[in-house]
Amino acid sequence: MRAKIIGILAVTASLFLTTGCKDGQVFPDEPYLEYRSYVLVDANVDPDFPIDHAAVDLYFTDGDGDIGEEPIPTGDFNFFVNVFERNDSGEYVYAYDWNGILEDLSDPGQQNKVLEGIITYQVGLSSIDSDSAYIEFELIDDAGNTSGVIQSEHIFVDF
Repeated sequence: MRAKIIGILAVTASLFLTTGCKDGQVFPDEPYLEYRSYVLVDANVDPDFPIDHAAVDLYFTDGDGDIGEEPIPTGDFNFFVNVFERNDSGEYVYAYDWNGILEDLSDPGQQNKVLEGIITYQVGLSSIDSDSAYIEFELIDDAGNTSGVIQSEHIFVDF
């Protein structure tokens, strides 16, 4: 439980984002997420996130730029993450959630509110009892539009 609390509190610190928009770029108003890659990070590497975790890169777009909360509320998640682990019979079963709150990603000074970029999200894997897992992600914007659920590749958990 302590690890999960650390993870939720560290969402702001662990969210690295590259956003940008090109003139004339048009995306749907609904957020779009696409899994790109992951890197396993040992608990000793990042003092701000001192648990074994996967740093997962997700490409995203949002046509009306309404992703994130400012100020960040407590408990109203807008980024939903479920971790699944492989059981003894080889099936993947739900293990736990690692939900978070994304801060406001828009640039208040920009006329074009289109968002496009990479979210790097840290997901704690210290509680996995298996050598293999996968992670599901879903993003909900301020209007209630959903990206739909996307899934990572199978992650070999080897810390």
